[in-house]
Amino acid sequence: MVHSSALLSFLEKVGIVLLIATVVLLACFNRGRAWVRRRFKELDLIEEYFPRLFTRWQAAIWGGSVLAVAFSWHFITSDWPPYVKLSVCVVALFFAGYYVWRVDHVRLIPKFAVTSFTTERVDTFDKSTHLKNGTSVYFQLEPKCLTEANVEECRGLLTSIEMWDDFTQNWQVKEGEVFSLRWSFDEGKEAEPITLSSGGERRLNVFYVHNSNAEIRPCVWPFPGRFWQTFNQLPLRQVKRVRFNIQVEGKDCPKVKLALIVSLTENPFKPTIELEQIATKK
Repeated sequence: MVHSSALLSFLEKVGIVLLIATVVLLACFNRGRAWVRRRFKELDLIEEYFPRLFTRWQAAIWGGSVLAVAFSWHFITSDWPPYVKLSVCVVALFFAGYYVWRVDHVRLIPKFAVTSFTTERVDTFDKSTHLKNGTSVYFQLEPKCLTEANVEECRGLLTSIEMWDDFTQNWQVKEGEVFSLRWSFDEGKEAEPITLSSGGERRLNVFYVHNSNAEIRPCVWPFPGRFWQTFNQLPLRQVKRVRFNIQVEGKDCPKVKLALIVSLTENPFKPTIELEQIATKK
């Protein structure tokens, strides 16, 4: 009974000391935090960092890991030397800091994907009279940023053009030279790379069809004279499918390779379109 009373008295004293120490530490922390924030504006998010670090630290020690299982087992059955406990805490803090850093770092790594396409109908005008002379339908890819970072120096390349041969039942390469594709509403003389803004992306033109001749015209720069023969109406009546092999790339980003397969129909403005992703070698 005497021992119990002494133990309770000791615990009360310890509790009072801990309470006083907590109050003092909080007061010092508040004053220190104000001092730090006045002098180091870069630490304006320190209030968000410490709770996240503490959560990650707790997860690293008590989460479902080998470290957590071993530490918990020895905590229950025996005791580890102080240097082992210190090592465990250092390792946990290291990984906690890493994951806190990684969350924001990954968010700012530029990355994009091209998984969809669309069409855009626009009026065309005569350059000399500025009068409307017809309508074009553009077939476009839709690159999308996957993170909050913009993609610098983004451009599209037409790497080759293939046409389906009914006799051999295979694709035949009709154009193997690489050309730069134009971006939507690109009026420049050359197909310049752009900055693909996160949440405000632009579309990449692949080809268009004008109502004056209903012929496919790739949106490339420069436009070679031989394309007038490659894509004129007579061969297209024999060739039912055209495959555009495309590569989209940006600064510090993995390249995206894909194929836009065009199956011609009676309506030249409404062909059947397939978008095929091509795996890249690592």
